[in-house]
Amino acid sequence: MGDTPKTYDPDDLPDRLRQALEHWKRLKGARALPLRSAFDPLDVPSLLPHLLMVEVVRDGQDQPFKDFRFRLVGTYIDDRVKDSYTGKRLSEIEGKGPGSEVWNAYSEVEASRTPKLLSLNYIGPMDGIKKSWEIFLPFSIQGECVDFILVLIEFD
Repeated sequence: MGDTPKTYDPDDLPDRLRQALEHWKRLKGARALPLRSAFDPLDVPSLLPHLLMVEVVRDGQDQPFKDFRFRLVGTYIDDRVKDSYTGKRLSEIEGKGPGSEVWNAYSEVEASRTPKLLSLNYIGPMDGIKKSWEIFLPFSIQGECVDFILVLIEFD
């Protein structure tokens, strides 16, 4: 399912992804992008283990992105990946750098300033998991460009 439709039918999303998208829409309101400061993890405690908070790394505010850095990795995700991602840049993780499907998803969200839904084949240490459902939700510090991307992951 690599491409995301421009509109979402919340009933078609896995429950946690639907909740994350609805929360993002509430925070966004009439703004082009929700503010990062509006996101309070305590508002969505049941989603926290499934969340990644990823920083868009730039040389300066008006510069194009250079990379993406994992600022927060939920325990549900951390338990299901090969290594801990917290503090790492996407380009430092084998198979996730420029040109990968994951890199392209982050890049598209940064450029389009819109959510993206993605389903990926699972590659990791746990048997029995076949794929992941991931929703990428852009946030801004000042409301103009994407500075953070909140990702909620549900493994199948």
